[in-house]
Amino acid sequence: MDSNREALGIVETRGLLALVEAVDAALKAANVALSGHTLVGGGLAACLLSGDVGAMRAALAAAQGAISRLAAQGATHLIPRPADPVRPAFESGTGGKGPAPEKPAQDDAEATVAARDAQAPDRGGAKTASRNTDGAKPAKKVRIKAEKK
Repeated sequence: MDSNREALGIVETRGLLALVEAVDAALKAANVALSGHTLVGGGLAACLLSGDVGAMRAALAAAQGAISRLAAQGATHLIPRPADPVRPAFESGTGGKGPAPEKPAQDDAEATVAARDAQAPDRGGAKTASRNTDGAKPAKKVRIKAEKK
């Protein structure tokens, strides 16, 4: 099939069990292919299907029926001819976040950590330096106790 003419079907459910059941019903109902899946977060999971528009309508109807039979929360959506950048963004396996970033070299990573630590304010967990930025010693904390009568 020509990927530019294929429809994109999305099945999203709360819980993986309902998604597996819905996608199984969709794949058995029509001539569509499983293009990818992602765990969205918060209990949501989604699968992408591709195929002809007519077959996709039948597949998504079967998926919605399976979701209803399980009394699960879910939704289906059909995009007849998605724009060129849409399909690769979702089928890359990164959950729509685009290509995975390159890992920096070891020296770059150490420089990044050092720069971040230099800019980060002290959260009180680590011991502070014995001198202020102007070179003076920091003032000592004095605790005043109330006298008992």
